[in-house]
Amino acid sequence: IDALQTKITKTEVQQKSLEKALPKLDKSFEAINSTIEKLEKESTDLENKLNSLRKAASGLKLKYNEAESIVEEKAEELHELQQIYEETKTAAAQKRTMLVQLQQEFDDCSKTYTKCKREADNLKQTIGELSIQLKNLCKDLDLDEAEKKQKKKDGKEKGEDKGKEKEEEEKEKEEK
Repeated sequence: IDALQTKITKTEVQQKSLEKALPKLDKSFEAINSTIEKLEKESTDLENKLNSLRKAASGLKLKYNEAESIVEEKAEELHELQQIYEETKTAAAQKRTMLVQLQQEFDDCSKTYTKCKREADNLKQTIGELSIQLKNLCKDLDLDEAEKKQKKKDGKEKGEDKGKEKEEEEKEKEEK
C-alpha cells in the first residue's frame, strides 16, 4: 500500500508538473501564432511595397521612352529604386524564411503539446487505476480485519461452549 501510495503521489506530482507546463506551451503557441500573423502582415506589406516599386519602375521606363533628355536623372532614380527593390526582395525572402522556420517551430511545439497532453492523459488513467487498486486493497484489508475479528469471536464462543460442556460433565460426574 505504501509503495502504491508513493507511486500515486509521484504520478500526481508528474501530472501537476505537466499541467503546469501546458499553459506555458499554450502561451508559446499564442506567441508563435502572433509572430506568424505579424510576419504574414509584414510579408503582405512588403509585397505591396514591391508591387508599388514595380509600378514605379514601369512608370520610370515609360518616362525614359518619352523624354530622352531626362534619361540620366531617371536612370539614377531607377537605380535607387532597384536597390530598394532588391533590399525589399531580400527582406521579403528573409521574412519568408523566418516564416518557414516559425512554422516548423510551431509544428514542433504542436507535437510536443500533443505528446505532453497524451502523457498527462496516461498519467490520469494510471492514477485512476492506482486509486482503484488502492481502494480494492483497503477493502481487502477491511475484509481481512473483519474475518479476524469474526474468528476471534467464534473462537471465544467455542471456548465458552467447551467450558460449559466441561462444567456439565463435571456436574454429571459429581451427581453420579
